[in-house]
Amino acid sequence: MNLLIKNANILLVNHFEKKDIRVRNGKISDIKINLIPEKNESLIICEDDEYLLPGFIDAHTHFGLGSGSDATADNFFDASKLAASSGITTFIDFSDQVKDKTLVEGALERIQEAKDSSIDFTLHQGFYRMHKNAKSELLELKKSGINTLKIFTTYRKYGVYLDPKEYDKLFNLCKELEILICCHSEDENVIEKVENSNIFNFKEYYTHAKLRPAEAEEKAINSILTVAKKYNLPIYIVHVSSKKGMNTIEAFRKDTIVVAETTNHYVLLDKSYLNNSDGFKYLMTPPLRDKEDNQALKMGIEKNFFDIVASDHCSYYDNQKSSFDDIRDIPSGIPGSQELPLILSGILGDSDEALIKLNRLASLNPSKIFGLFPQKGIIAEGSDGDFVIIKKEKSLFKSEDILSKSKFSAYVNRLVNIKPIYTILRGKILVENGKFNLEKGYGTFVKTTSSSVFTPEYPQENYIH
Repeated sequence: MNLLIKNANILLVNHFEKKDIRVRNGKISDIKINLIPEKNESLIICEDDEYLLPGFIDAHTHFGLGSGSDATADNFFDASKLAASSGITTFIDFSDQVKDKTLVEGALERIQEAKDSSIDFTLHQGFYRMHKNAKSELLELKKSGINTLKIFTTYRKYGVYLDPKEYDKLFNLCKELEILICCHSEDENVIEKVENSNIFNFKEYYTHAKLRPAEAEEKAINSILTVAKKYNLPIYIVHVSSKKGMNTIEAFRKDTIVVAETTNHYVLLDKSYLNNSDGFKYLMTPPLRDKEDNQALKMGIEKNFFDIVASDHCSYYDNQKSSFDDIRDIPSGIPGSQELPLILSGILGDSDEALIKLNRLASLNPSKIFGLFPQKGIIAEGSDGDFVIIKKEKSLFKSEDILSKSKFSAYVNRLVNIKPIYTILRGKILVENGKFNLEKGYGTFVKTTSSSVFTPEYPQENYIH
């Protein structure tokens, strides 16, 4: 797609410049002053108060999960629509390690499931068990363009729990192959001890916070990072939810590369929401924590502790979550991809520096850490023509703004500091002033390279913390 954008306040890594920008065949070809419109290209003339940023990247999503009555509310097309509405042009989802299939075969199935996406995507590969062909399968996975694994320290009964006895083998192999491990960190033994104590009522939503306490996150992070330190292996900790988890990461960062992600819901919501009659809506894993944890996480964003803020979008209809008597059976997750950059802007503020930080947390850093850079996450000649054009405008996120098919958002009446005007993917205008021009299948699977955390420059640059 060919496009010319004139009079744009363009974010060039860490500052804004007023220039024109041209996209030819989906790639940025020119960033200059006074570019002349050509035939067969679309034209956007920015207003003086509009800012042009790289398209946002949601680094943690669960779109189109399950089937039939168990399917999530938002399929890949619906989810890509709600994401595009707020300027997200790329998302990173997950594929499972499927029994009796190679890792690549499982990934290819997931890529096929995502064929209707209207925005670009890549994958983290779930890894739940070691086997004798692990190295050859991981090499094949890298050749296919997937360079990150997702492991779980919990969910034994669902078959995704990786036995800690396998950590040494896997971590040593990932160090050799430069594969980044992303870890869902909640210690299964801590959880099972609570579960077997028989002192809690598992019909009460609030029990979920007691079943999976912050101590479970703290212990799991410590266990994972202890092994990672042994092999000098960088580790990515997903959805950090507690002050205890943060403190553990901080202790290891003295001599270990630990990449930390959090989400809007752990920053803004606390476990009191689980006390309400609609508490099932707010049940996710890890669970919501104390207000003290909210404050610590917010301070972590302010003090550049976190590398990435993602959504962990996983949407269900009310009747899917309210129909269980036992909280352990309730599907876990809430929507959040649409709200990711909007609500994060409310947390960060409305200055130019806040926009630069928004880009780092939700575009530049994800692109580097997950091997999408410089194709994504930056405005530079040769990069993909992925943009969001915004205005600084204060508003509240309203219930009528919700695009998730679940019809639920945890962020109604929360502050938003930006108004997306255009969302552009590879030069194609997807959203213009709230009007959609989406095409099923326009989104493509993007191959990644090894994470930049494996480069010599990473410890010195270390992004923002």
